[in-house]
This record gives sequence, C-alpha cells and structure tokens, in this order.
Amino acid sequence: MDPDAIRNELRHGESDALRRRRGIVILAAVGAIDFAIISLYQLGAIRHLPDPPGRIFDSDKVNASRKAYALGVPDGPVGLVLYGLTIVLAGAGEASAADAGRSSICSSAAPSPPAAP
Repeated sequence: MDPDAIRNELRHGESDALRRRRGIVILAAVGAIDFAIISLYQLGAIRHLPDPPGRIFDSDKVNASRKAYALGVPDGPVGLVLYGLTIVLAGAGEASAADAGRSSICSSAAPSPPAAP
C-alpha cells in the first residue's frame, strides 16, 4: 500500500466508485454533526435542543428518554462513533477494486487469489 497513491486516488480520482464513496462520506459527516449535537445534550454540555417547526416535536424529551440510555451509555456518542467508522470504511482500500466489482476493503486487507494455471 503506497500512501501517496492512495492519497492521490482519493483526492483526485474520478471513478464512479469514488463518487459513491464521497457521497457516503458526505452523508455520514452530516449524520455525525447531528449526533455530535445530540451527544452534547445527552452529556449535559448543552441544556436544550432546537425543535423542528410544529408542536408535535420535542427533541429534549426524545433524546433524554429512557430508551436513549438503554445501552448503559447515551446513544448519541454511540451513533457518532458509528458515523465516524462509516467515514473511515468509505475511505479504505482502492477505488479501482470497487470498480472491478470487488470489495475495496477486502482487496486492501487480503491478497488477491492466485491466477489459474
């Protein structure tokens, strides 16, 4: 694995696989921003979450509910970690492997099978 080649491919590549991966990263980053704010609320760093317009919404009630702490920790930081992991995985491996129909993560983690004789 050549770090320079990976950097160049991720930053300047134009393949369909890279476009899809960049879309995944953008969506995961937006989700991470949302869960960062929820995490700040659940951990007491901020006292109130804004609600969407309408009387039916109560972000504070939902994010401070018993179910939001069902795992023994607030679910906001758990979601934030999962979005971060999604971003890492979207950037892992070679895009050329995904274009060839192989999993990019598997192709970077395991050697290719030997060619048939």
